[in-house]
Amino acid sequence: MKRISFLGLATALLLFVSISCDDLNNIHQKYLDEGETTYLGRPDSLKTFPGAGRIKLTWYQNADPKIETTVIYWNLRQDSIVRTFDRNSIVGYQKDSVLIEGLDEGSHTFELMNKNRKGEKSLFSIIQGETFGNAYIGRLRVRPIGSIRMEAFDETAKNALVVINWSTPTANCVETIVRYKKYPSGEEVVRRVKSTDTHTELEEAGNRLFHPDDMLYLSSLYLPAGSIDTLYSTELKQQIVAYKPASGSRKEYFSNGQQKEDDDYPPYSLTPDDVKYIWTTMPQENISIMDCDRFGDFQTFPDLFRFTFNADNTVDVSGFSGTSYIISNTGSNSWEPKTVSVYNPVTREFQMIYKRTINSDNEVTIFEETLVPR
Repeated sequence: MKRISFLGLATALLLFVSISCDDLNNIHQKYLDEGETTYLGRPDSLKTFPGAGRIKLTWYQNADPKIETTVIYWNLRQDSIVRTFDRNSIVGYQKDSVLIEGLDEGSHTFELMNKNRKGEKSLFSIIQGETFGNAYIGRLRVRPIGSIRMEAFDETAKNALVVINWSTPTANCVETIVRYKKYPSGEEVVRRVKSTDTHTELEEAGNRLFHPDDMLYLSSLYLPAGSIDTLYSTELKQQIVAYKPASGSRKEYFSNGQQKEDDDYPPYSLTPDDVKYIWTTMPQENISIMDCDRFGDFQTFPDLFRFTFNADNTVDVSGFSGTSYIISNTGSNSWEPKTVSVYNPVTREFQMIYKRTINSDNEVTIFEETLVPR
């Protein structure tokens, strides 16, 4: 049977306590040697204000007189700037700010720390902010147009008063700029349309289809909440022109292609004063689609029909399909002429051929007409 030596046990315990106390003393001495850590007051009440590829940061410095600079880090601390702090005569909190530029679009995290020449630092203050870029700006739209019409046409000067009726602007749209040149003087006009304006009158607008000097150029300005920058939508084109019939006819057919008796219409029943208006269906970067307010020799219809211009100057015709008829190109039936509509960019005349199909019995009316600028 083994005996436990109380003397040996006491000696071992005393040795353990002695070693443990030495370790604790060493740790304590380490911090005594380093001295007490002093932290500067850190930036307070941080805010960010978005901009186009940039952000404005604001914060408040407390009354700590030892603050000399503020270091701002972002991009995982790969980028930084140093802001020198100049304390004014105001006692207590003082506002400071900085503008950080050259930022990519999206969210950014900023870390702010105060420092001085003694090497004293503050704890970090952290905030996130957003920047606007090409993707965001590309989604901005020109203020929608409710309607555009031409009034008071001057037959001698070949210009007119154009009236734009505006729809309600989208959120943050503060203004729309419309610029154009008067015809024939070439005087450039810039109209700034407030978001509260409901219509705009443009005097002496030209009547030359697709001519760059007779276009209306529109861009809307946006100011998102808190933004330091006003953002511009892409500038788009708008136009309305007047055409009159030089000649035209319409022929009606049964669904089997047999022409109706005594239903071959003579040239246009419209007078030269019965004008067709053609306008951009909505502002576009490159105009290729336009609407017209009447087809054939009919008066204005609520169902408009549409011209789509192709690169080879041919024109596709389509209708706003109603309950009673459809307007389209000819040629879908074997007996129909397949001649295409053509626009002449030199004379700005149209040679049109298109049809209206009655939904109830598939009877067809084919229109052929020459349209010339008013």
